[in-house]
Amino acid sequence: MKNIKRLWALFLAIIMVLTTVITGCAVGETSLFDDVPDNAWYTEAVKYCQENGLMRSTSAVSFEPNGVMTRAMLATALARLEGVQTHDGTIWYEKAMAWSSARGIWDGSGPDSNITCGQLMTMIWKYQGSPVAADKLSDYEDAGQNNDEQKAMDWAVSNGLTNIFGKEIPEPQSPVNRSQAAWVIMEFVKKNPA
Repeated sequence: MKNIKRLWALFLAIIMVLTTVITGCAVGETSLFDDVPDNAWYTEAVKYCQENGLMRSTSAVSFEPNGVMTRAMLATALARLEGVQTHDGTIWYEKAMAWSSARGIWDGSGPDSNITCGQLMTMIWKYQGSPVAADKLSDYEDAGQNNDEQKAMDWAVSNGLTNIFGKEIPEPQSPVNRSQAAWVIMEFVKKNPA
């Protein structure tokens, strides 16, 4: 009788452990971060950038999708996309800054400043090798006069990288958040496979 009670208790304990493990795995599969809902427009992009090591979380459980995207964050994502080892610097973005400066992508100014749409597209455009695109913004007053930002915005609009901003042609000076940047990075990589 004692053995049956022990076996029964062991059986129930195993069932409880398995239920906890299975439930924990299911939650982990559906919820990437506490602040990234499964059905948000940016969930796929956040997951893509996280799984490919391009962007990291801001804590163990959060991504901060509406948080500030900085120039240093974008330079780091592009460096990682290129396969550059970005850790072990004195500051977290040091190696990305050196790499992007050597490639002419970013001069290292304002690393903690919120990146604008124009700056984001310019850095990605320069990463891509500054390709020529149709002049879609020649009449668009906020784009500037034939500078790199206008050329980059022309290229980005032509390649569908600005669709996330809710306008056909977004304001180059509009700040970009982390979820928008993740989407642009994902779309850029999908449209320009290595």
